[in-house]
Amino acid sequence: MTAELSRALSDYACVQRAIGALMHLHGLTADEARQALSQVGAGASTTLAQAARVTLGALTRPTPEPGPRLPEP
Repeated sequence: MTAELSRALSDYACVQRAIGALMHLHGLTADEARQALSQVGAGASTTLAQAARVTLGALTRPTPEPGPRLPEP
């Protein structure tokens, strides 16, 4: 398998995962999710695959633990 083909398959899989995540989290259709991802990429002047990686990275970051609660006045 050539490096270009391997990269293309990796990019495709990443885009499909991001589309699926957007569909699940926001109740979008596949076309709506792809369009949203495309808009993110176009706004940031990046490729669809790069936008997908950023989107997935944002979704997989752990949520910070809440800090200590302040006493009630």
